[in-house]
Amino acid sequence: MSLGLVVVVAGLVVGVGAVIALVLALVPTRAAGEAVPVRVRRRLVVWRWVGAGLGVAAAVTASATGALGRGLMLAVPLFGLFLVLGVLAGELSVSAPSGPTRRASLDPRRLGDYLPRALTAAVVTATAALAGLLVTTTLLGSPDDLGRNGRWLSARCGMDGSEGHGPWPGSYYAVPLAAVVILGLVAVAVTLHRVVRRPRPGDPVALAASDDLLRRRAARVAVGGWGVLVTIPLVGISVVAGAGLRAVSCGPDWWDTLAGVTTALVPVWVVVLIWSASTVVLTRPVVATGGAADGSTVGAGTSGGVIPGAGGPGGTGAEVNTPGAGR
Repeated sequence: MSLGLVVVVAGLVVGVGAVIALVLALVPTRAAGEAVPVRVRRRLVVWRWVGAGLGVAAAVTASATGALGRGLMLAVPLFGLFLVLGVLAGELSVSAPSGPTRRASLDPRRLGDYLPRALTAAVVTATAALAGLLVTTTLLGSPDDLGRNGRWLSARCGMDGSEGHGPWPGSYYAVPLAAVVILGLVAVAVTLHRVVRRPRPGDPVALAASDDLLRRRAARVAVGGWGVLVTIPLVGISVVAGAGLRAVSCGPDWWDTLAGVTTALVPVWVVVLIWSASTVVLTRPVVATGGAADGSTVGAGTSGGVIPGAGGPGGTGAEVNTPGAGR
């Protein structure tokens, strides 16, 4: 089974997950307090779709130009990379409102408040598995009959010569894939930093709940894009490597063990793939309920000072009016 065919099949799995998530996305998410301004939410969505559109263009270009299945292998990872960059562009477009006097919350924001922890753990595990698998296939690979490094798996069969199998996902495929994955990891890290650090686009007390939902959504899409970027090639390389290791009859015994482990884990990575893809598509609308984050009403004439219950873990908030302060 070729690496390109496996990637295409995995892409169809993403599509099924996306359809399921699209149905679930019709259910709105309710948040206490005022809603984030429509123009801000629209910009976030537009940039996300711009990233997805550029990702599709990059994927199509890679598929059409990459030789020997390398373009197909990079297609979906490139889509995931541009999707994350779209989320980053949206977060960078959010700025604090201007004016001589602005309100700023003293509550700290932490990355852990916005990350989907279970999905993040699953994607980190998949990333580590992909890294280990790429290192292994690179070390085992050898040049093919045309001298292309890492496209062939061979083993010496005693005095009778050698036996080989290809194509093999060695350095010919692993090096460009690793470059895209590393770029994706950097993009995810920068995006998550921006999700936490960007200012609130309005009253920090009234918008806290709905703005935090938008931040969580951005973090989920970023982590989901990272998951798609990693798991598609992980599924493909696991299947191809497992088949290749079994195809060489005179290989060492541990090759059969490695083939069994990589093949057995494929369903796990498919689950992580569907999970990540559904997270990317799941963008449920935020509906404000009209109260502040603590259930009270915040009027337009609220002045500065301490707002009870608007704060962090201790339940006591802090909010001040200060000239020129960010939000």
